[in-house]
Amino acid sequence: MARRKKTFDGLKLNEEQRVINEINTLYGKKNIVLYLIAHPGVGKTSICKKINKNHLIYNVSSFTEEDLVCDKPVWYRELMSLSNRSGEDGCLLVFDDFDEFDPTMHIYIYDLLEKERHIGPFMIPDNVNILFCGNAEEYADPLNTLDFKLYSKIKKIDFKPGISDYINWANKNGINRVVKSYLNENPSDLIRDIKDRNTYDFLYSLTPKSWSIRVSNEVNISGYKCNLDYYLDDKTKEKFMDYYDNYLSLGIDDILDGKITNFNELNYSNNDITFMTNAFSSSAYTLEELERVIVFYNSILHSEYKDLFMNLWASINSSEEELSTLKKAIINVSKRGEK
Repeated sequence: MARRKKTFDGLKLNEEQRVINEINTLYGKKNIVLYLIAHPGVGKTSICKKINKNHLIYNVSSFTEEDLVCDKPVWYRELMSLSNRSGEDGCLLVFDDFDEFDPTMHIYIYDLLEKERHIGPFMIPDNVNILFCGNAEEYADPLNTLDFKLYSKIKKIDFKPGISDYINWANKNGINRVVKSYLNENPSDLIRDIKDRNTYDFLYSLTPKSWSIRVSNEVNISGYKCNLDYYLDDKTKEKFMDYYDNYLSLGIDDILDGKITNFNELNYSNNDITFMTNAFSSSAYTLEELERVIVFYNSILHSEYKDLFMNLWASINSSEEELSTLKKAIINVSKRGEK
C-alpha cells in the first residue's frame, strides 16, 4: 500500500526568508557591498529590519555632498554610537532609495569599494554590514542611473515576493479578506504596471503597498460600495468587483465570522466549493476561523475539498506555529464531533 503523503510535507522557505538567508550568508565574506533591488512597496524595509535588530536606515536620495564630507555628519555619529552598543552582535547600515542617489556623489561610494571600509573620509567599523536598497530599474530615474564601475562591483540581490509571501504577511497585518482572496485568485495583479497605450506613461502601479494601504482600507471602510477609481484601472476594478460580488453571494465572510452554521439548507455547486476553497485558503487565519472552515467541509461531506484546503492553506502559512494552529483546529472540531 502506497504511503500517503503528509499534508505538511515539503514546505519551502518564502521569498523574504530566502533573501534574508542569502544576505546573511554573503555578509560572511569580507568587504562585500550588497544592493537589494525590488519594486516599490514590496517590503524592502521590512527585510532590513529582520536582518539585524541593530540597524540604521537613511534615505540617501536627499543626501548632499556635505552629508558625506563634513566633520562627523549625523549619520556617522549615529552609526558609531550604534556600533559601540552592538558589540559582537554587529549592526546594519542601510542606504535606502539608492537608485535616486545623486550620481555626482558616486565617487564617495567608490571609496567603499576601493579602500577597505570607507565612505568618503569616514572609516566604517568592522562590526557594521552595509546594505543599499533601491527600486527596480523601470521605476528608477534615468538621470540617476548608477555608472558601470559602481554597478559592476556591487553584489545585486533581486527581491520578487510571490503571492504566498504577500498573503502570509497580510494575514498578520489585518488586510481585508476579499483583497487577500482576490489576489490569491489573480496573483499577476499583485505587482503590475498599467501604462498609457499611446505615451507609455505609468497610469497605475499595482504593488503590495497599494493593495494593502489603499484598496484594503477603502474596502474596510465602504464595503461593496467602495470607490476604487483612484487606485485601480477600469479593467482591474471590474474584475475585482465581479470577484467581490461572487465572494459575498457565497457568504464567505459570514461563514468565517460564524454567522452561518447550518449548511444543509445551502446548495453549493462544485464550482462554488472550488471558489470557496481558494478563498478560505487565503482569508482564514485565526483558530476560530479555521475551525469554522473545517466544520463547513465536514457538513457538506466533501473530504477531497477539505484536503485541498489544508494543503493550500499550509503552502501559504508554513511556520511551525501556523501549522500547529491548523492541526489544533482539526483536533478541536473532531473532539466536538461537529459536522
